Amino acid sequence: GWVVLWVVRKVLRSPNDTLDPRDFERVGVLARVTSSIRPDGVGEIVWEQRGTRMVTSARSETAGAIGRGTEVLILRVDRGIAVVAPFDGLLNEDLPTMASPR
Repeated sequence: GWVVLWVVRKVLRSPNDTLDPRDFERVGVLARVTSSIRPDGVGEIVWEQRGTRMVTSARSETAGAIGRGTEVLILRVDRGIAVVAPFDGLLNEDLPTMASPR
């Protein structure tokens, strides 16, 4: 059984199907708020990654509210929750640090 499974996987796998960790990096990705982020609360964002729609929880870097439909930049990920800032606001200010605090 294992031999058949191994052969099928080798045949069906594309030679261009290599995994690169950078393809899955969320920091620096533009996303859209799908569920409003309340002050000091958590909302939801969506973005596309390698042709797949990705969804995760998010909170505002400034602890302020971010409305549904706002385009945001993922600054870092803290315990599985994306920390974001409105993209429009970042164009007018210095970019906050994108590195995770250590």
